[in-house]
Amino acid sequence: MLTLKQKSENFTPILESAAKSLGCAFFEDSGEGNEKETETMLLEDISGWLIPISLKNEFEATRDRHDLRWDEYFAFAEWRIENDEVVIDFKKYPIYHDVAVAENAIV
Repeated sequence: MLTLKQKSENFTPILESAAKSLGCAFFEDSGEGNEKETETMLLEDISGWLIPISLKNEFEATRDRHDLRWDEYFAFAEWRIENDEVVIDFKKYPIYHDVAVAENAIV
């Protein structure tokens, strides 16, 4: 019987392969729910950065600095089952940075 860690690690190559098929590398940020546990895998939607391979080294050098220039690459890897196979769809949603503006808004 596999541990949860092993099951989660079995999902990683699927994410990597899906990103590679788009000419990118996927850098995980956090789990986003939609979990399903099978005998061999722990599936979960994952947020992170879908970075073109040509920018991979630059991203790796700067990603811990919260550099806003990478925001356009932030995406959600959402899994689904199609023909008994796990398929990953990368989706982008708006990112809002105007928290300080919103906090200071006159209502």
